[in-house]
Amino acid sequence: MLRAWSGPVYRAWCGTFIPFAALVTLALWPWPEISGLVLWWCKPIFDRVLLYVYSQCAFGAEPTVRDVYRALPSILRRSGLLAWLTVYRLGPARSFLLPIWLLERQRGRAARARGRLLKRRAGSYAVWLTMTCAIMGVALYVSQILVFEALVPIGREGVFSWDQWMSGSLDHAALALLTLFATAAACVTEPLYIASGFSLYLNRRAELEAWDVELRFRSLAQRRPRDTVETSVARTAAVVLLFLALTTATPHTQTAPAIDPPPRASTAPSGASSPAKRIVLDVLRDPVFGVEREVTEWRPKRTPGTNVAPKLPAWLQWIPTVVAVIATTARYLVGIAAGIGLAWLLIRLQRRGATRSSPGVGTSPAVIFGLDVRPESLPADLVARARQLALAGNVTAALALLYRGALVGLVHGSGVQFKDGDTERDCLRRAGGVLQGVELAYFGALVRSWQHAAYAHTAPHRDAVLGLCDQWPASFAVPETRG
Repeated sequence: MLRAWSGPVYRAWCGTFIPFAALVTLALWPWPEISGLVLWWCKPIFDRVLLYVYSQCAFGAEPTVRDVYRALPSILRRSGLLAWLTVYRLGPARSFLLPIWLLERQRGRAARARGRLLKRRAGSYAVWLTMTCAIMGVALYVSQILVFEALVPIGREGVFSWDQWMSGSLDHAALALLTLFATAAACVTEPLYIASGFSLYLNRRAELEAWDVELRFRSLAQRRPRDTVETSVARTAAVVLLFLALTTATPHTQTAPAIDPPPRASTAPSGASSPAKRIVLDVLRDPVFGVEREVTEWRPKRTPGTNVAPKLPAWLQWIPTVVAVIATTARYLVGIAAGIGLAWLLIRLQRRGATRSSPGVGTSPAVIFGLDVRPESLPADLVARARQLALAGNVTAALALLYRGALVGLVHGSGVQFKDGDTERDCLRRAGGVLQGVELAYFGALVRSWQHAAYAHTAPHRDAVLGLCDQWPASFAVPETRG
C-alpha cells in the first residue's frame, strides 16, 4: 500500500504533520523536550489523516492535499479522537483498531465489541506490529544521532556525549536536534505503521465476510425444492460469484472456519445440469471447505498414566490459584530485579573504568599528553594569572593555564587517571565520573574553548575567557594550591 500510494500519502502527511510540528516547535522553543513530547502524543490525530488517504486510495480515488484539508472536519469529528488521545493512546493495537472508529464510525461499547471480534485471530499480529514499528523508530532515532556525531567537525564533538546525557546537562541546541530527529523518524515509520494496521484490518474483514458468504452458500445448497430449483441455482450462482471475488482478493492460504463439509450426495441438485450448477459443484468439491481446522486451547502438561493429585475440597480450591499468581509475580519481579542489578553493575564498571582512583599523590603522573600536571608547576594564584594573560590579549595562554589547572585538580584532587592517548573528549568523558551539574558544564565549556583556540585557531573573545576565570570552581583546587 505504501509503495503503491506513496505520493498521496506523503503529500497528505507533509501537508498536515510538518506544519503542525513547526508550529509546536516554535511555540515551545524554550522547552524543546516538551515540544517533542507533544508531537509524539498528538500522532493519533495524523494517523486519521493517513487512514483516510489509504481508505480513499483503496477505492480508486487518490485525494490531494486540498481534499484532505476539506475532509479534516469529518475526519476528526465523531471519530473518538479524545478517547484515542487519552484512554487508548498507549494501546498496543492502535493502527489495527483505528478503522473501527474512523471508517465504521462505531464508538463506546459497540466499538469495543467489534474490536474483540477482530482481535480474535489478528490481535497478536497487531501487537507485534506496534512493537516492531516502535523498535524501528528508536533505531532510526539513534542512527541519526550517531551519523550526526560522526559528521561533526573536529573541535565541536560531544554535542550528545554520554556524560551530558547522564547528568542531564544537554544544551538547548542538542535538545532541539533530538526533537528534529524524532520528527524525522516519525515521518518514516508512521505511514508504514498505519498502512500495515489497515492491511491487517482488511484481511480480517475479508475473513469474516467470506465466512458469512460461506454460511449463506451452504444454506442455499441444502435447499432443493423441486419447484424452485432454477431460482435457488440462480441465487447460489450469485453467492458463488461473490465468494470467488472475495477469495481472489484475499490470500488463498487462509484457514477456513471449522465446519464439517456437507455430504457429497447432497451437493448434486436435481434436474438437468447447467453452468451455474457446475460452478456450485466445483466450489463444493474444493478441499478448503471443512478440511482444515485451527484450534487453540490450554491443556495440562500431563502424560498418560501420570497419577493425578487428589482434588481439593471446594472451600480450598482458591489456594492453587493464589499460589500460581504469587509464583508468577515473583518470577517477573526476580527478572526485573536482575535486569536492574545488571544495568547498575554495568554503569558502575563503566564509571570505574573511566575514573579509577589513584593510590596516592606521589604515584600520580607528572606529564599527561605533553602537559605538566604537577601542582607545583602552577602559579600561586592561577585565576589571577589567567585573568592577567587574558587582559593582555593572550587568551590562548590563559585558556591553556585554566585547562592545565583543571587537569591538575582532577588528577591530584579527585583521583582521575588519564592516559597518554586521551583526547580532550576523552578527558571530558573521564571527568564525568566525578563532576556533576555546574562543574561538569564548566569543564565542558573550558574544553571546547581550548579546542577552538588550540586547533581551530578561533580563540574566543576576551570577555568569554574572563567569564571562565570568574566561574572557576573550587573543586579544581588541590591541597598544594589551596589557601
